[in-house]
Amino acid sequence: NFRRLLLTFEALADLGPAVTAERNFPETAQALLEAMMEAVGAVEGALFTFSDKPAVLTSLVWRGFAKFPETATIPLLPRQVHALLTARIPQAVTPATRDSYLSANGNVAPELFKCVAPLRVGSRLVGVVGLGRREGDAIYDTDELEALGLLSHYASLAVHNHTLTQSLEYRISENLRLLASLHNFY
Repeated sequence: NFRRLLLTFEALADLGPAVTAERNFPETAQALLEAMMEAVGAVEGALFTFSDKPAVLTSLVWRGFAKFPETATIPLLPRQVHALLTARIPQAVTPATRDSYLSANGNVAPELFKCVAPLRVGSRLVGVVGLGRREGDAIYDTDELEALGLLSHYASLAVHNHTLTQSLEYRISENLRLLASLHNFY
């Protein structure tokens, strides 16, 4: 437990510089995912963003899975979105609870994930970290879930900031296009 606690603090110390470094977001997302995986001893993991129209998870980065699509998508039903929003801490996923959080309708099998950590900013779901097997095929117990919960706050803010930046860039380019169109019309 002491070793796990040290790994969690080490991951927290590494996440600050990783999030604020000047690099493109996929590199930052990879650093976030690797820090979270290392802190809980996971050998497989993926970081997803969430879009609400339609409700779908889209992978940003992944690591460790033998077969994983370049861009994995997992459509979500309203009850799954609700379950992810109301989960206060990361959740260990069992065959009995898997359908509560993930859909089998995407291009990635939900059976790959043994733990899900919803990424929320306020009352808004911005993404999910899905973790697969752990070293030695150990289960995710309370200590790992708590450590993952601490780390998921950093990932939530990073994903949210990235989403806001993309939205702002799109709106700026759209406004410039409309302004050019108006200028040509004038």
